[in-house]
Amino acid sequence: MARRKKKNNIITKKGNYYYRCRWYNEYGRQVETTIPLNTDNRNRALVLGKIVSKHIDDIKSGVIQKYQFKDYFEWLNDHEHIIPSWV
Repeated sequence: MARRKKKNNIITKKGNYYYRCRWYNEYGRQVETTIPLNTDNRNRALVLGKIVSKHIDDIKSGVIQKYQFKDYFEWLNDHEHIIPSWV
């Protein structure tokens, strides 16, 4: 039996790491969004990628929109404090 290849969703662009999320919408068109991880360290990118992967189902279903990424991912927030998870 063939083994399934594990998908690597962490990519690099211009030296920084991004998390790449792709899915098909209700019209059968492929949609892609990239979430910046704001790091050039691969180990930190893997840790942040695991945090993003917990929210992937909500991103694909439309519960989390692009403009809400700063609310859910603290490294994208401009402020020094962490936004509570209930926001």
